[in-house]
Amino acid sequence: PQVAAGGGVGYASSYRAGEWYGDLVAYSVDTSTGLQTGSLLWGLRANIDATPFASRKIVSFNGTKPGLAFTATNFAALETATGMVDFLRGDTSKEGDLAPAFRNRTSVLGDIINAEPVVVYYSDGTPIIFQGANDGMLHVIDGRTDVSAATRGQELWAYVPRLLHGSITALAAQGYSHRYYVDATPAVAEVSGVSGVSRLLVGGLGKGGRGFYALNVSSYAAATVADAASKVMWEF
Repeated sequence: PQVAAGGGVGYASSYRAGEWYGDLVAYSVDTSTGLQTGSLLWGLRANIDATPFASRKIVSFNGTKPGLAFTATNFAALETATGMVDFLRGDTSKEGDLAPAFRNRTSVLGDIINAEPVVVYYSDGTPIIFQGANDGMLHVIDGRTDVSAATRGQELWAYVPRLLHGSITALAAQGYSHRYYVDATPAVAEVSGVSGVSRLLVGGLGKGGRGFYALNVSSYAAATVADAASKVMWEF
């Protein structure tokens, strides 16, 4: 696993070959040894699997507008089979042998191989994790572990780069053979001189393709999917 530690908490991402799912977990760290202490504090895989796919705040880019909700209506070209976009969002109802016969997944969260978790502490003290995965998404996660934080370990919103639109539907193939998608660790930095932007995330695809995307992460919060969509800046 890849680990990023801060404040006595470690975050590790991992993958399961063959079944091709991943996980991101949080655990307490002994600050003198760097080793895990106690049981896991939360796991992203279980949390996403338990989240209704329609309620997830997932956005993408169509090349002209800053950002749009990742739905079949907004990205009709991806509907190569009815329900394809919902499958990518996490709908499991059409998995199996019935038409359109999307492949069975052990988990909605894709494998995490070369993309490491990036932990950013915001001014309110909240640790936010930016994690790429080979389900074609950059996931934005509440990294808090306190039981009083209702969204601890939960995906707050996610971004599907337009760069992947030509290949992402392969995730639904019955004979799926592993592919890379958001396989690179993003960079996050504070910036100045850019109107309305104080913190910028730029990510690539690693083995998933050639290109970069940028998100305005001055605020991690997204009360609505429109809020998440407004964070999309550009792709090259």
